[in-house]
Amino acid sequence: MKLKISQDLQRLLLFVIALVIYLVFALLKIGDFRLTGDEPHYLLVTHSLLFDGDIELTNNYANEDYKLFGRELPMEPHGIDNKAGKTYTYHMIGLSVLILPAYALGNRLLVVLFMGFLTALFSIESYSLCHDITKNKWASTVAWLSTSFTSPILFYSLQIYPEIPGGLLIVHSLRKILNLKNLETGSQNSLALGLYLSFLPWLHLRFIVSVGVLLALFLIKTRRILRRTFLVLIPLLMSGLAMAAYNYHIRGNPLPMGSGRLFQNLSYQGFSGLFLDQEAGLLVFSPIYILIFLGFVVLFFNWRKIFYPLFAVFVTYFAISASNFGYGAWWGGYSPAPRFLVSMVPLLAVAIAASYYVARGNRLRYPFYVLSLLSLSLAYFLSARPEEYLYVSDDGVNNFLRDHSSLIDLTKLFPAYFNPAQPNTFLTLAWIFALLVLTLLLLYLLRGNIYTRLRGAESSSPQNN
Repeated sequence: MKLKISQDLQRLLLFVIALVIYLVFALLKIGDFRLTGDEPHYLLVTHSLLFDGDIELTNNYANEDYKLFGRELPMEPHGIDNKAGKTYTYHMIGLSVLILPAYALGNRLLVVLFMGFLTALFSIESYSLCHDITKNKWASTVAWLSTSFTSPILFYSLQIYPEIPGGLLIVHSLRKILNLKNLETGSQNSLALGLYLSFLPWLHLRFIVSVGVLLALFLIKTRRILRRTFLVLIPLLMSGLAMAAYNYHIRGNPLPMGSGRLFQNLSYQGFSGLFLDQEAGLLVFSPIYILIFLGFVVLFFNWRKIFYPLFAVFVTYFAISASNFGYGAWWGGYSPAPRFLVSMVPLLAVAIAASYYVARGNRLRYPFYVLSLLSLSLAYFLSARPEEYLYVSDDGVNNFLRDHSSLIDLTKLFPAYFNPAQPNTFLTLAWIFALLVLTLLLLYLLRGNIYTRLRGAESSSPQNN
């Protein structure tokens, strides 16, 4: 007798599991993750808001207030000095405002636990998106497990960066847009969507592109429902005016800092590096993502109406991330790799779920399970020395691969775009060719499943309900 669990109960159970794992992981490992990169600068804005009632940071840097939340080393200001000689952060302040209650109640520790809570919500939205599309609990659960407790999501569950809350808003908004039942029956749902989209640029300007794509998808699908469109646009308009006033106040220009660059500094290193670079590439730290290439092809052939919006959101975000909003630092600075793909993990999880679904009943599912187990195991070993193994240090060497090379030098097998001496062009082309051949081989071996298992699935997808 099979135990049947409702979808809502399964979501709740998975959320509780994720929350417990993230909170325990944070409590055990917070001492191994010292405040580095942009994290202390986000916290310093929060500190200034709480104790000074402003976002002007001249006195906070001078007084070394960052030592109050555990940053011991001196910090160079991440700020803009305006004409009045006042220092304001050049980071967007949305994350600093979001974590303010947690910081007020428990300093950095409670902020980290709050980020774990947001990551648990993020992981459940990822599972829900997978299930919305595949309608299969097993494939969705395996994709959830393979992406929620591996790199990068596990490690960003205790990092203070905008990628997790930004990704949470993106995937939740996308789910609302793909399934318009709620939008068509309640004004509050349309207003909520507008609020989600309007807050995204306050987390990071990179999300402006995602807002544009999501808004376009919404307008295409609700072009005959003017009231719903109005309720989404009003918060966006108000947020845009507030941002213009904010930018004018701190730097004398209503346009966001860096808005003129957008897609400048694009290079093949940014596009391939986010996946293949040995220090910053997703596939190096979590091999399960090799399945996304098969998964996107499966989505294209069997869930095409779903594939297009997913691909539009991913590609535009990926393109702007490959140039870091025009600054060129596609690797995300000194942070766990790969920072700029964190927000897109739910979309990649859908591709993984599609791959698992077509492999059901086929022996190929066992190598897929091996990839999941390998990624989970890697996360465990990487967590032993996180700053040495996870953080991008720009020296062109993956320390984990170096330390675990025995018969062969594993660092010679992957591109190292920070090391000009590495044959990066050859290695990049070799990996692209290998991934292409592997994907074509899997498509051939699974061709029967792809066209028999999924032919009826598209009719049950959110857009066709």
